[in-house]
Amino acid sequence: MRFFLFISICYFSLSLHSAMAQGHSPYCMHAKSTADNQACLKRHLESAQKRLNDIYTKLTDTLEGEALETLQVLQKSWLDYRDKECSWEMSLSESPALKRADELSCIARITEDRADILTVAL
Repeated sequence: MRFFLFISICYFSLSLHSAMAQGHSPYCMHAKSTADNQACLKRHLESAQKRLNDIYTKLTDTLEGEALETLQVLQKSWLDYRDKECSWEMSLSESPALKRADELSCIARITEDRADILTVAL
């Protein structure tokens, strides 16, 4: 029983540390369980997706012709990259709960990065 408790505490500490280290602290600073951690990662992802969608919409409204078509092709390529990168990162975890947390963390992180890049372009 002690061993199980020790492993659970280590697992929880690592998952929270991973979330904090990857820039999720405003969303995850009060997480007290794996479920809390996943909920905060989902909030971060939703925020990142909203930010990216807003910037992408503004950028597409300012572009036309070949520049707009190029952006649309790049965005599709980026989505493919994001999905493959996060699938790979998720595959490195052995625990199902960590797999989901790693996937959410990765998608949020890469989405934030993409929003930063498009903000510069805007």
